[in-house]
Amino acid sequence: MTCDAISVRGKKYVFVTGGEINTEQDALDLLSACYEHETTLIMLPFECLSDAYLDLFTRLAGLFLQKLTNYGVKTAAIIDPGRLFERFKELSYESAKGNSFRVFGCIEDAEEWLIV
Repeated sequence: MTCDAISVRGKKYVFVTGGEINTEQDALDLLSACYEHETTLIMLPFECLSDAYLDLFTRLAGLFLQKLTNYGVKTAAIIDPGRLFERFKELSYESAKGNSFRVFGCIEDAEEWLIV
């Protein structure tokens, strides 16, 4: 998985630029990227979300997000709502009640939430 550090209004976040989330280890890799870039903010574009991640029956999304949440990492995903499995829509709705993970339709909205 490859990442870039993006700076916006004095805050940095890790933006995944290549690879897919396929295992829990990918969460640890992103935590390392956060540590390297001195941030606790991550942006996940749709292209990095594997079918296994989006299919909640695999439990990958829950395990992945739990790891990031345990370390205080705030994560935004950019996903076209029409491309989501029904169960993932439910996860998105529930997670919007907290401040650890949210799903957005565009990068601008995701960025605004991340850097607040």
